[in-house]
Amino acid sequence: MDSNLKTVVGLFDDLGEARRAVNELKSQGFGQNEVSLVANASAAEYHRYFDNAGSYRTDATETADSSSGAGTGAGIGALLGGLAGLLAGLSIITIPGVGPILGAGPIAATLMGAVAGGVVGGLLGALTDMGVPEEHASYYSEGVRRGGSLVIVKTTGAQVDQATRLLQSFHPVDVEQRVSSWRESGWSGYDPKAEPFTSDRIAEERRTYARPLA
Repeated sequence: MDSNLKTVVGLFDDLGEARRAVNELKSQGFGQNEVSLVANASAAEYHRYFDNAGSYRTDATETADSSSGAGTGAGIGALLGGLAGLLAGLSIITIPGVGPILGAGPIAATLMGAVAGGVVGGLLGALTDMGVPEEHASYYSEGVRRGGSLVIVKTTGAQVDQATRLLQSFHPVDVEQRVSSWRESGWSGYDPKAEPFTSDRIAEERRTYARPLA
């Protein structure tokens, strides 16, 4: 691993907010090889926009809205189409213990390789491979399992502070606080062999942690 490269991660409850963070990172000069996105894709609405190989269909028609929690004020197709224009390799990948996820950017190829190789806990392993400490990788993996989205920036040390400031400006989840809440509800740690959350459980999770409207 290049010791000059550092990894910054933001966990978001809302894919629309994650997409806006990605857009801002790209507009500030972060490249295709520096920014990745991982998002829970358990809602059935996502699948009409992907072919049988899991790749985004540019000919998909817009027929869904944001009622699934995929994004505020934007249809799912528009949201995904925007991401496809920002990050390479947007695909749906099924991860044991997590379920179907959207993967884009450099992490997508790692995740697909892990799934093809039958690697248990593929998301946790992909995050640690990108330089995320294992403990935090387990928190982020659980966050995605529960419906969240990750924006991951792997960049040179000189740009780490800028990437951190940009992600923080979009109000990511306070991970330590969220993990404490999970533990109070009986969570004992990320289990890559656990059953994925259903769409209904994800919706309940999002209602629990929804920020009050300003």
